[in-house]
Amino acid sequence: MYLTRLVGVGHSLGGHLIARAAAHAPERFKHLILIDPVIMSPDRYAQVQQSSLDLKTQDHPVSRRKNQWRDAREMYERFKGRAPFDTWQPAALRDDCDYALRPADEEALPNCQEVYLPNLNHFIPMQDPALVACYIQAAQ
Repeated sequence: MYLTRLVGVGHSLGGHLIARAAAHAPERFKHLILIDPVIMSPDRYAQVQQSSLDLKTQDHPVSRRKNQWRDAREMYERFKGRAPFDTWQPAALRDDCDYALRPADEEALPNCQEVYLPNLNHFIPMQDPALVACYIQAAQ
């Protein structure tokens, strides 16, 4: 038995992945809610790939990111006052820190609607979880 009439929800790269899943199995999805998804034209992906080949590892911002934390509290304390995390609701940042440290074991978008939210940044689900929840509820 396959799941059907799914509401696929994804933020950032998760939005890209949900869109790809729906492109491969559109009959399974009722709605997609893609929150600031990382979806570009095929030409742009080729440009990004080429520029990443020219970038030295030590110059990439991710290489300077701290990835080891004693616990979620240390991570939370480090991020809570720093941009862009200072725009997040504290509970959303707390959840991100709590769950981020746990070990992790062709696109077609018909019938789309874009919602422009200029008062929010890329981290919409963390800034306004209630707004995202309303969109998810409306899609069901």
